[in-house]
Amino acid sequence: MQQSIQDEQTVRQLLADFSTAVLDQDGPALDPLLAEDYAYVTPAGVVVNKAQRLAAITAPNSHFDQIDKDEQVLNLYDTTAVEIARLTIQGQVLGQDATQHARMSTVLVKEAGRWQIVAQHFNRIP
Repeated sequence: MQQSIQDEQTVRQLLADFSTAVLDQDGPALDPLLAEDYAYVTPAGVVVNKAQRLAAITAPNSHFDQIDKDEQVLNLYDTTAVEIARLTIQGQVLGQDATQHARMSTVLVKEAGRWQIVAQHFNRIP
């Protein structure tokens, strides 16, 4: 039980660090949070890899003014964690307005004692 509580705290901190790094467009801080085989499904259904996602977040014509998260549900299953949350985002991604409400699913895996984000799926809320 103690390991589970520690893992939950670690995962919650990693998710908070991810949001902060996105707001700051801090590629070096984001890089170790994402697994090498990370995949992100965009609102348009396009799958992008880690390098593409980092490039979009850190691009000069991207900026994030606000990322708020609520309705967060986090479940841990041994070495896997799944978060589903509602996001409120204000900003731009690659010059396109990204201000919206959305649902994000995030999957994390613990390998060699280290948690990383392996997949995210993003859906706009109409």
